Amino acid sequence: MTAARSPAGALAALAAALALAGCVTGGSAPAVTLMAMSEAGVGPINGATPYSDKAIAGALDGFEVRPVQATVNGEVKWILAGFYDGFQTLRFVPDGSRRQVAEVQVVSDLIRGPGGERVGMSFAESGGRRLDCKPGHDEWSGMAVCSDAARRMRYVYAVEAYRGPDGVLPDAATLAEARLVRMVWHAP
Repeated sequence: MTAARSPAGALAALAAALALAGCVTGGSAPAVTLMAMSEAGVGPINGATPYSDKAIAGALDGFEVRPVQATVNGEVKWILAGFYDGFQTLRFVPDGSRRQVAEVQVVSDLIRGPGGERVGMSFAESGGRRLDCKPGHDEWSGMAVCSDAARRMRYVYAVEAYRGPDGVLPDAATLAEARLVRMVWHAP
C-alpha cells in the first residue's frame, strides 16, 4: 500500500526523480516526452475531439482532466486542463458551440513541438528565427507571439529583459533570450 503524499512532498519527489534522471532546464530535454504537437493536433487531440472532460481524458492515457479558470482572448473563462502526475500540462479551449476542441495550449516541457521545441527553451534554442513574430495582446501582452507558416501553431515567448513599449517587439538580441512559455495548436 502506498502512503498519501502532500503536494509539497510530491513536488520534492518529482524534483528528486528529475535530478536523478539527469533532467535539467536550460536546453536539456526532459527525461520523458508524453506526446508531440504537430499540424494535426497535440497527441491524439485534434479538432474532431469532443470538448468534454470524459472524451479528452479517454484520449489521454494517464491524464486527469478538470475545469480551470484561464484568460482566453482577454476574458477569464472556465476551460478544461489536462494534469499529468498532478501537474498541469495542457489546456483545452472549446469552439464557439463548446462541442469540439478548437485550441490546445501546451504549458509543460513534457510535450514537444514538431521541431523538438519545448516550453522553457529560449527563442534561439527553439528555432524561433524561422517563425513570423508579432507583439502579443490581451493575455499575451508584452510577449512575442510567433506563428508557423500555416498559422496552425503559435509559440508564445516571454521577453523578460525587454522594457520597451507595448505593441513593439524587442531587438533581435533581446528576443533571442526570450523563453518559450506556451505552444498553441489551433484546429482548422
